[in-house]
Amino acid sequence: MKKIKMIYNKATKDKLITIGLSFGTILIPVSINVITHLICDYFYCNEWYSLFGHNLICNSCIDTKKILKDHQLAIYCSLGTYCISNIDSIIKKQLKNE
Repeated sequence: MKKIKMIYNKATKDKLITIGLSFGTILIPVSINVITHLICDYFYCNEWYSLFGHNLICNSCIDTKKILKDHQLAIYCSLGTYCISNIDSIIKKQLKNE
């Protein structure tokens, strides 16, 4: 009985870690993105005159926003691929059972 309880706790712990990593993968870049946009708004880097490169802080804000956008796009594409592959495997299992 004790061995079964240990296996159950290990499986539950692994699922919680997987769920936590999944949420962390999405929430960390999103929160960094929001913080970056708030900081850039604080320094008035969303005005048209900041796009000409006269302010170093605004240049770094623009660069950071682009890096975060590219990173988030990669995350969302990989999550979409993961979901589509899971749906495909479910469909294949259903077709195989019939």
